[in-house]
Amino acid sequence: MYRIILFLFSIFLLNGCMQSTAMVGPAMTFVSTGNVYSAGVSYGANKAVEKETGMTTSEILSKNLKKKENVQNNELQESLLTLIDLNFHKTRKVLLKKN
Repeated sequence: MYRIILFLFSIFLLNGCMQSTAMVGPAMTFVSTGNVYSAGVSYGANKAVEKETGMTTSEILSKNLKKKENVQNNELQESLLTLIDLNFHKTRKVLLKKN
């Protein structure tokens, strides 16, 4: 119970930290590799993309994934409609022959 309360309190306390998440990736790069130049290039690239597009790299990625998911859903719906249409016509022919 203590952990849950601490977790919820941390969420409310750290909620304002989401604006600085662009620095998390380069910081992790620096900590894991010790390469300051690589971390700096990563941070600079993130900021350049954000300045050019107005969106962070994670926003761009999620937007592209949603677009790809919508295209796949549309293709599935089209193939389902084609299948239903073919089966409808076949069934209709069989029923008309019986009458």
